Amino acid sequence: MLYALDLHELVDENDEPYSYFQFDPVSPELLEWPWLNGESFDAPPPEPLALVFDPDDEDAGGLPDYQAGPIPLVSARLRRVLEKSGVANIDYFATKIDGGEVFADFPQYYAINVIGKVSALAGNSIMTPTFGTTQMAATIDRLDLPDAVARDEKLFRLAEHVITLFVDDTVRRACLAADIDTLRFIPADEWTS
Repeated sequence: MLYALDLHELVDENDEPYSYFQFDPVSPELLEWPWLNGESFDAPPPEPLALVFDPDDEDAGGLPDYQAGPIPLVSARLRRVLEKSGVANIDYFATKIDGGEVFADFPQYYAINVIGKVSALAGNSIMTPTFGTTQMAATIDRLDLPDAVARDEKLFRLAEHVITLFVDDTVRRACLAADIDTLRFIPADEWTS
């Protein structure tokens, strides 16, 4: 089963909702790389990515293990779980986050880029341009993922233009075993409905 990766909702002692801190790029140039677009960067960032957050944000208080955007981030502990689970199609990049020094236990974060689009069409599948538009029409006979590819592609880009990571049950179980409690796993069929 596949799960969309999301964050647990946070509530305070009065059951009032609050949010996770949001990490933003210091420079808009950092958004020019094709994060999660299935492509390796031509030239990786030459130095740690400079990010910033507001530790005085009254509406925030949680430090996430995963941030989808604007630059996707994972904590060091989530990176360890992903690597131990055999996830091999992610490039990791160092970050430097201004404001983190106010926390004694501030996590180390890595920017991630999911790479390696998988061709999964087989049989009589065809894709043709729709006349007069930029859209494509597809007739898919069946999906065909070789076993080795299916094992290696545990974390991958499923929806083109929506920053959402999907993980399989192996990764979900490993995260739960590692007590990564900020994540929730939404079954793919619920996420798409």
